[in-house]
Amino acid sequence: MAPEAYGFDPIGGDSWMSAKTTAHDDETKGINAGVRRNLGALPRVYEKKLKIAVPWKPGFKAFLNVTDHSVTGYCIDVFEVALKKLPHHLKYEFVVFNCSYDQLVQRVSLGNYDAAVGDVTITAERTSHADFTMPYTESGVSMLVLTENDSKSTIQWVFLKPLTMELWFATVIFFLFTGIVIWMIEHPRNLEYQGSSSRQFSTALYFSFSTLTFSHGHIIKSPLSKIVVVIWCFVVLVLVQSYTASLSSILTAKKLRPSETDLDQILFDGGYVGYQQGSFVESLLIKQGFSVRRLMPYRTKQEYAEALRKGSKNGGVSAIVDEIPYLTSFLSDTSYEKEFQMLSRIYKTPGLGFVLQFKGHLELNRVA
Repeated sequence: MAPEAYGFDPIGGDSWMSAKTTAHDDETKGINAGVRRNLGALPRVYEKKLKIAVPWKPGFKAFLNVTDHSVTGYCIDVFEVALKKLPHHLKYEFVVFNCSYDQLVQRVSLGNYDAAVGDVTITAERTSHADFTMPYTESGVSMLVLTENDSKSTIQWVFLKPLTMELWFATVIFFLFTGIVIWMIEHPRNLEYQGSSSRQFSTALYFSFSTLTFSHGHIIKSPLSKIVVVIWCFVVLVLVQSYTASLSSILTAKKLRPSETDLDQILFDGGYVGYQQGSFVESLLIKQGFSVRRLMPYRTKQEYAEALRKGSKNGGVSAIVDEIPYLTSFLSDTSYEKEFQMLSRIYKTPGLGFVLQFKGHLELNRVA
């Protein structure tokens, strides 16, 4: 039976001979079998059945889910709602296309397909080959990174982090120095600071450290001692409040700290970056300066997670760069939301749209 009977693209070109797509040929034939829709008779101006290309997408099935007998997903739902607003019925069939999105746009431009429906991002380069409907979702490009988790040994000593080692050392010295000053002033006239050497030392030391909680109970009689204590208590107040604020910030941000924060830093460090296979993000990363050998294509959410867990040094990647709708879909999975996080947008795009020929047969542009 002819390939056309299965809705299979007979004009594959050299792209169908590539190693990445040849393995899917048999699967694509089976998927296309029976994937057809008929919404009624066309007006006289639309006598032929329209061929609507649909990209084959193994991952992120919430956007596009191609099976042996149907094509579903958010993109198809939007397409069908748009068709219902047209003043006439259209007769069409879906044809699964198993190549890159750029090639899909070029096929529509060449007239191999009347239109393409799917999660196709509108870019300046693609608009030079074909028309697009108005975007039906906002988009943009962002980074997905692994949330950094500190080890238990680090958490045990986290209380030391608010102050540097030099500041800790200076604080201890000033505690001792303040105790000695108070002892020198009070010793001649205050009986509490007299007695054996051990008693005098312990009294001065205890008084100095009790100022941390402002619970010093020893009576001081000299006005000079009171001035020293007031000044020292003010210093202690500032030190304690700063320490508390820093420690709270560290403990709060510990679970929210990303492993990477800057794409340029990853490029400088020679790290690997992942992207969704077939996406325009690959060319975007190359323009940013990444070499092709440091770009890793992935298809599914599971591949994203595994690559980030491994990291660049263990055969994975330092970050995943993808469009925001896909990253949002990834993080909506409860098994990933606490382990990974999305950073702020690093590149803006118009959004997702449907592809039409420059003299498109469909009027979707009016209703999308």
